[in-house]
Amino acid sequence: MNELKEFIEVFGKAIEKRAKGRVCCYLSGGHDTRAILSVLLYLDNEFDVATGYSPDGRTSKEDLEIAKKIVAKFGLNHIIVECKREEERPRLMREATREYDAVFSGVLMSEYLNIWNLHNINRGYQKASLYGHIPGIYSALKENNNLCVPVLEPEVVEAWKKVPPKFKHDCIIQKAIIRHYYPSLLEFPFTKSYVTFGFRRKFVQIRDKLVYIIKHL
Repeated sequence: MNELKEFIEVFGKAIEKRAKGRVCCYLSGGHDTRAILSVLLYLDNEFDVATGYSPDGRTSKEDLEIAKKIVAKFGLNHIIVECKREEERPRLMREATREYDAVFSGVLMSEYLNIWNLHNINRGYQKASLYGHIPGIYSALKENNNLCVPVLEPEVVEAWKKVPPKFKHDCIIQKAIIRHYYPSLLEFPFTKSYVTFGFRRKFVQIRDKLVYIIKHL
């Protein structure tokens, strides 16, 4: 538990370090953006939130509905970015928040914080996550100096490495962050597709074991 507590504290400090000037936080109905939001609410600084919505998005409608409930509860200024197609959402979100000094995104949090087996944490997996699963993340970081991805901060990565594997599934870490900084955020529902990690966890376990066996044949 000490390693998890240390990670939570380092994660919060990484956000505090970047939360200067005009701040905005992407907000969906998932665990990742809410973990970041919990730190920003804890810091009690003024900030806005932004939610992307597209009719053909897999979870867009639910994301928006949950985000609106949170915004209403805490009286936050809410930027709603409407997109005709889901693939337009990342670009339009960046354009809508370009004038902010710091824009916090939960991208890659699930990829890093919900990995069940440590022997799968290698360069190959990270490259697949960074360049394949999340297309354009590095180009987005280069184009937008204001984009802040807490999970990519060096000190956060180092603290994450120390967290035992038993915490790296089913959004345990994200919920622990929320519980530590702003527990009342747990009262709101989460987007359903983000909480069904059971099957994915089992799949990852089996896949990782097969990869491990093949590597050591």
